[in-house]
Parts: sequence; structure tokens; C-alpha cells
Amino acid sequence: MAPKLFRFTQAVGVLMAKALKHAKVWIEPTPEELEGMSEKEFDVLCQRLKKDQPKPANNDTTIAESNKTEASASSDDKGAQPESPDYLHWARMQLWTLDQAAVLLLGKDPHWRTDWPKFAGEHRYVNAFAAEYLKLRELLQNACNAGLLKPAPEKSMVLDWAKSMQLEIPSELQVAVDKIGSVSSIKFAGTAGMIALHEELKTELENHIAVLEGDNKALREQVAQLEGVARDLGPRERDTLMKLVIGMAMKGYGYDPHADRSDATGDIRNDLAALGVPLDHNTILKWLRNSADEALPGEPEPE
Repeated sequence: MAPKLFRFTQAVGVLMAKALKHAKVWIEPTPEELEGMSEKEFDVLCQRLKKDQPKPANNDTTIAESNKTEASASSDDKGAQPESPDYLHWARMQLWTLDQAAVLLLGKDPHWRTDWPKFAGEHRYVNAFAAEYLKLRELLQNACNAGLLKPAPEKSMVLDWAKSMQLEIPSELQVAVDKIGSVSSIKFAGTAGMIALHEELKTELENHIAVLEGDNKALREQVAQLEGVARDLGPRERDTLMKLVIGMAMKGYGYDPHADRSDATGDIRNDLAALGVPLDHNTILKWLRNSADEALPGEPEPE
């Protein structure tokens, strides 16, 4: 017989009788599991067995003391089971750790302990909840390693994963999460609003571009008409037209053909627009310069 199995068999004998008497849950490890335990895990198991063994009766032990001892042991067993959680509180959290997710899916309060892996590892052979926790925690870690869950997954993702694994979800937990909602739904609502705003701005911009293209087309047609008229004029008519343009520009608007910049072109454009014959700045400047070159007398040549 293997050393650990022999030692374990000696320790478990009296405990089995007591477990049957008090109808306690006993999870007996297999020989392979015993040999696979570390020395620390095995020592914890044996100490628990020794603790649960009934003390031999003696003349100094009264019935009242015996009842008190049983009540204390019952209290310890109860304390080893976490209480039910405040599901609404946990539903308000957007992210859970894998430990918290495992405990919540088992219908217990993650606040009961902070060292869940250590607790479950030390009590998995004598505590049914610890054994269930370790199995569920292993599944969650496997899903995380496979990329199905994040190390701190969103609560709705945990519940969706549990459903896909056909795991039982506490109804109170599902109701609380559905009531509060999740960050994904908030993000979706925000994204939908941004998409709607984007479409609205896009439509407005397209309409504005269409108006500008129409105005640009009209201006090009007017420029083409003016250029056609200028080409159709005879030399004397063109000379007369150039003189009229430069004369009115210089006397009426103060246009200086020798200046680098002039406000006259802006004034001419505004007045033409007010009369319903809009011309752009570059077109006006082009014809003012042409008329100055053709109609104004040149500077006298130096002797």
C-alpha cells in the first residue's frame, strides 16, 4: 500500500463513522489524488480529519460540554460555506475577475474571502463548495487562455459563456444583470448615436457641396460668355470697351493699376452682386489688368 494511502486510511476510519452519524458531506479522494497531493495539502487534510474525530468520553466531560462541542463544530462547518451575494451590487460592476465570476456562478458572495484559490486548494477534499469552485475556475481560465474571455471579463460575457457551456446561472444574478445592463449596451447606444450624427453631417455637407458646384458652374458660364463677347468685338469696339472699364474703375472705385493690392475689386464685385450680375474676384481683376494694359497710355520712353 502506498505510504500516503496507508496514513490516510488510518486517519479516516473514525471520521467515516462520525460522518454517517451526522449526515455530513464527505468527498473521499482517490489513491491517485492522494499521491498527487503536496505534503502541505496532505498535512492539512490529515489535520482536518483529526479535528473532526470525536474525543473519547471521560468522567470530566459532561453532557452539556459535549453538546457545546457539537454546536461549535456545526458552526465551523456552516462558516465554511459562503453566504448568498448582493446580486444587484455585483451587477453594477462592469468587470469581474475570474475568481469573482466563479463564485457568483455558484451563487455565493465573492466578498466572503480574498484568497479563493488558496482556500479551495486546501479544502477541496473536505468541502463540496471548494471542489465545485476549483472545477469552474479551471473552465474559466481555459476560456481565458483560448481568448473567449479576458482576464477581467465583462459581466455579460461571463453569463453568455456560461450559457454556451450549459452551466447553471443563478436566476437572481441573471435578473440583476439584465436590470442594470452592461457596458457593451452602453457602448452600442453611444456608437449608434455617433453613426446617426455622422450620417446627418454627411448629408448636410453633400447638400452644401451641391450648392457650391451649382454656383461655380454658373460663374464659369458667365465668364465664358464675357470672353466670347470680347473675342467677337472688333478692334475699335474692344478698345472702346477697355477704356470704359479702366476709366470707371479708376474714377469710380479708385482702382490703381500700379498697386500690388486694391480694395476696388471687392467693391466692384459687391456692387455687381447687388445688381444680380455676380462675378468672382479673379475675373474682375483679370479684366481690369487687361483694360489697363490695352487702354492706358504707356510710360514715355527715356531719351
